Amino acid sequence: MSTPTEGIALSAQTPRMFEVSAINRTPTQAVALGRLESFDAFRPMAAFATILVHSSISPESQRWTPLSRFSLPFFVLAAIYFLFRGERKHPEVSFGQQLRQRAWRLLLPFAAWNVIYALLRVAKHLVLVHEGPPKFDWNAIWVGSAHHLWFLPYLLVTTVWVLTVIRTMRRMPLLRIPAAILLLALGAAMCFTPEPAICHLPTYNSYFLDRAFVMLPSICWGTALGLLLMEDDGTFETDWRIGSFGLVLILLGTIVVGAAVPHSGPYRMARHFSGMGVLLVALMPVRGEIINRLAVLGRCSYGIFLSHVAFVEGIQAVAARLGAKISWPLDLTVFMLSCIGATALTLLLRRSSKTRWLAG
Repeated sequence: MSTPTEGIALSAQTPRMFEVSAINRTPTQAVALGRLESFDAFRPMAAFATILVHSSISPESQRWTPLSRFSLPFFVLAAIYFLFRGERKHPEVSFGQQLRQRAWRLLLPFAAWNVIYALLRVAKHLVLVHEGPPKFDWNAIWVGSAHHLWFLPYLLVTTVWVLTVIRTMRRMPLLRIPAAILLLALGAAMCFTPEPAICHLPTYNSYFLDRAFVMLPSICWGTALGLLLMEDDGTFETDWRIGSFGLVLILLGTIVVGAAVPHSGPYRMARHFSGMGVLLVALMPVRGEIINRLAVLGRCSYGIFLSHVAFVEGIQAVAARLGAKISWPLDLTVFMLSCIGATALTLLLRRSSKTRWLAG
């Protein structure tokens, strides 16, 4: 996206909320948008934050998880942001084409990892736990055989929502700003809305429904952000002022998440604030050799997210088999080994065109 420079530097920017060029175009004209290296540099941080959540079992370790609760809202917001950005970059692509491309990118890895995790669970029960094979629930076909795989079909549903909104606002552009304001308010209200009873039923689907409901504020706010950007002929990057606002959101969100009652309204709102803050910071036009190198690792974040549970649960199972007690040193070891293992596996998968699709 830019040539490497010494260290890290901010490119020259006019002090505007979002960079806007002076080129006039119609809504159907494409805009040349390069890769956001600064965003790619932030992606591994979110992937490793997810590993931190899943590897923290001891009470001591769980005290640090507020630092990582931004990760899932960040991934949701980023997915919506890039759907709007992709629409700006390739407006000629039809709804059906975009949906097929998205479904291929999400559902093919979902199906493959579903099988992989189901087999790993069977192996764990037979070899390490010495129990019979785990019961199979047919809902795992669409919810996922591992607790993090629900996110992929959820992103596909989100894609349908966002593409529908984009097409609707193209036909009714006067509704764009009112719709954005409404979605901002709706997202805030959803943070304080009790979860429906169906989210707590003792069924396999309840976890998916619970996670889906919890992420609705980010769906609303991400869509609102995209609507506000629809008519800006620019780079879709933020300047230093919005990046600074993002830092404030991260700081306040992390503090509130750590202090509030888990899953309460303030807790949920702060979590989504943190995710939005990280997105705004990640979209700052930061350049440099360090950023470029981190961006290479960031392109592995999808694969890290998909594969990390295999390492987390595998290492935890081995430790339990060896009689290790739950403690923060064990959690830290699981976290570090899982980060290394998931990253190494992803890099390995990306080396071949035959397996690259498994790593995103």
